Formats: sequence, structure tokens, C-alpha cells
Amino acid sequence: MNERQKYMLGELELFLKEKIKCAGKEYRKDDIKPVIDVLECMADMLRYRHNYVDKTISLGRFINGTISVDSGVLTYNDASHSSISIHPMKPGDIQPHLLVYLLLHYHDRYTILDTINDFVRKLQPQLSILDFEKTGTGVTRCKTNTRFAANVLRNHGLLKNSTNEHYKTWKLSIAGLVVAADLVMMKTPLPITNMPGSTTLHHQIRESWKEIHCYEKFVCRLETICNKELDIFENFREVLLFAYSRLDKYWEVINSGRNKKEVAERSRGLIMEIENCQGIEKFYEEFSIKLNIVDVLKRTATGF
Repeated sequence: MNERQKYMLGELELFLKEKIKCAGKEYRKDDIKPVIDVLECMADMLRYRHNYVDKTISLGRFINGTISVDSGVLTYNDASHSSISIHPMKPGDIQPHLLVYLLLHYHDRYTILDTINDFVRKLQPQLSILDFEKTGTGVTRCKTNTRFAANVLRNHGLLKNSTNEHYKTWKLSIAGLVVAADLVMMKTPLPITNMPGSTTLHHQIRESWKEIHCYEKFVCRLETICNKELDIFENFREVLLFAYSRLDKYWEVINSGRNKKEVAERSRGLIMEIENCQGIEKFYEEFSIKLNIVDVLKRTATGF
């Protein structure tokens, strides 16, 4: 957000706080949030009254215009175009952020809606104004793009797809845990690449296995996010050896350059072999107990 836009928003906020008051015990005097809700409700009612379902002025066009306040009257001067240098975060760039978030909230049983709302709130410092625009579907863009990101992750087996999780909550599969464990080791915030498309896996996911050359390296990756009592990896050695053999093929597939549909189907199939393996659910239960979220939080630079 540039200085002109910051000034415009400041003027708008002062004007609205002066002109709109929300009465009630739950409202704080200077809180702008209920004012935003009131404005949105008023806009929805006016859209209904005038049967106006379209949107002529986009947010990009709006922030290119100017706002002035004179004698208690707010005037918006339309820019008539949307030539701006800022862009919303693409679903592909959301993928690694979402994996890290789901690792840090692994023990939480949020609904998908609660997950999206909390994730967006915590990702906000890395989002732009355009991420908060309501699209033609009526949903805030960053929420829609978060769902797109999750769908790609699930289609490639990085999120669990069992009866318990599907469409109810988002939980990391063992492949998702491997990637998230790699990402939290980064000492800098995850970069934004504006990668094209919404059905492609982020390059950091595809490259996450390149340092794992043997079973011991695989176990070591998982150990980095656990507490010091590591008997779990010995107790579940047979299960993890099978998982390692499938994960090695998994990363070969997602980096194969085949068409997107084939890559998604084959990679998901390999993860489902792991998910159907006897003992894997017991491993997930034990792993959840060993997972050291406090230590992971100290190391991650994402702000989640």
C-alpha cells in the first residue's frame, strides 16, 4: 500500500467513524469493525432494493481514484481504470503457507471455515488490498484462493482424504508433514512468486524431497518437528519403510513433467497406498503426541 492509498484510507476511516455510530455494550467506541459490518449490510440491502448484482467499480479501480472530505461531504473521484502494481496472492503461493499453518495447528480440530478465517487473519501482513476484494462469486478473494490451494494439496495427497477429514477439516498426510517440516526450517518468510495457474504444486513442495537420499534422512526430517523421545520411529519402522518407498516414487511423479491430471492421479494413488497401510493411523496418533509445536513455533518465520 503506497502513501496515497494509506492517506485515502485514513480519511475514509475518520469520516465513517464520525458519521456512523454502533450502539451496544459489545461495541467499543473507536472500533471500526462493526462500522465495516454495518456498511456491508447496508450495501447488500441496497443491492437487493435496486436489483443490482453486478459490480461496476472494482477495488483496483477504486484505490486508483481519490477521496476528499469537504464540509462533511465525502467525494469519490473515479479513476475510470485499474492500472495498479499490486496483485492478490495466487493459490499456488498460498500452498506452502497453508502447509506450515496446518502443521502449527495440527492438534486443533477447526472446521474448514474456522481454519480459513484464522489462516487469513494470520497471513494478512503478506496479503494485499486486492486479496480482500469480494469477487463475482461474492466471496473474499483470499478465502476462495485458500480453498483452491487446499484442493490442489488434497488432489496431490498432501492433505488427508479419509472419511473423517474430507470436507470437514484439513489434516496433513505424511507427505504434507514431510513438506511442512522442511518449510519451517527456513529462516526467512516464505517468498511470494506470483506463480501462474491454480492447479500446479508450488516449486518448494516439488523440491522438498531433494535432500532426502535414504530412509534415515526421511526419518531425520520428521524428527526435526518432534520432541526428544523418538522411540516412535523404531516402533513404526516397518510402516515408515513402506511409506518411504512410496514417497520416493511420489516425488518422482510430481517432478516427472507429465500432464497435470495424470500427475495428480498417480501421486494421490501413491499416498492412498500409505493411508491404507496397516498401522499408519496408529502412527499418526503417536506422532501427534510426539509433535513439538512449541519448538516448531520458535523456529518458523511465518508468523503463524
